[in-house]
Amino acid sequence: MAGSEAMGRHTTFRYRLDPTVEQSVVLARHAGAARFAFNQCLRLHLDARREPAKPSGAEERCRGAGST
Repeated sequence: MAGSEAMGRHTTFRYRLDPTVEQSVVLARHAGAARFAFNQCLRLHLDARREPAKPSGAEERCRGAGST
C-alpha cells in the first residue's frame, strides 16, 4: 500500500422494528403527515416554478426612494 493511508473497516448493523398495535398506529399517522407535508411543499414549489416571476414591490420602493 502506498503512503500511510490506513484501510477503514465498515460495520453494518441490522435492526428490526416490532411495534405494538398502538405504536403502529402512531407510526402510520406520522408517516401520513410527513407525506402530506412533503406533497404540499412540492406543490408550492412546482407552482412557483411554473408562474412567471412577479416583482415583489421592493424594486418599486427602492426606485421611488431616490426620486423625491
